[in-house]
Amino acid sequence: MAGLASLVRSVYWYYRFPHAYGSYRGIFETFDQAIAAVPNQSKVGYNNADLAQEYEQDFYQYYKIIGTFDYPVLFWLKGLLFEHCTVFDFGGNVGNRFYAYEDYLNYPPHLKWIVCELPEILKIGEKIAQQEKRSNITFTDQFDQANGTDILLASGSIQYLGNEFSKQLGSLACKPRHLILNRLPLCEGKQFVTLQNGGLVFYPAFVMNKAEFIASICNLGYELGDSWQDRSEPCAVPFHPEFKTLSFHGLYFKLLS
Repeated sequence: MAGLASLVRSVYWYYRFPHAYGSYRGIFETFDQAIAAVPNQSKVGYNNADLAQEYEQDFYQYYKIIGTFDYPVLFWLKGLLFEHCTVFDFGGNVGNRFYAYEDYLNYPPHLKWIVCELPEILKIGEKIAQQEKRSNITFTDQFDQANGTDILLASGSIQYLGNEFSKQLGSLACKPRHLILNRLPLCEGKQFVTLQNGGLVFYPAFVMNKAEFIASICNLGYELGDSWQDRSEPCAVPFHPEFKTLSFHGLYFKLLS
């Protein structure tokens, strides 16, 4: 039986996983260990020109589509946006949420939306903003631009930083007043790293312990105001049933002072 299980695992790793977009492989302690498990000749990481071109093509086909996981974000943004509000969209791709959410929110005239992305991705974001003639969305690759902003939004991005997110947030002299963190894989047990198939590229994803992650943010002066789970897509590592508590989460924090 053990031999059959090993065979099934090998078939998944070498034949299924390289072609299964969004799927996960393996449990690792570090990002480097996960990168070492990337299929041969495959590219690693988001900062990729081919991936950016794919995002551009997908944008014009899907940019107005939102998922069920977007509704808690819309709920909180609706009550937090005001006349001169600044949103720092960490890992915001080419500005997808800025364009998709405008059909559901009444953007104030002086809203400033800053997308923080990797260089190859932000090039496409800037190109699209010019084509769409939008002046209230800008792009940066510097996290310190979050300093003094009103809302930090991060949807499906923190897991690619791991513990670095709370460190970068803590380094800001004037922290964002509100945090909306969405589509974040968290678990009840020990934190770990897994490898995710992103289509054209592969990337390590950090799965943090839920209680420890929340504590790391609260220790910076924030208070947890809301939490939710996103069950719209699978969030599991095959052949590792011990991580059955793993799921995508959303969290809202407010700065106390």
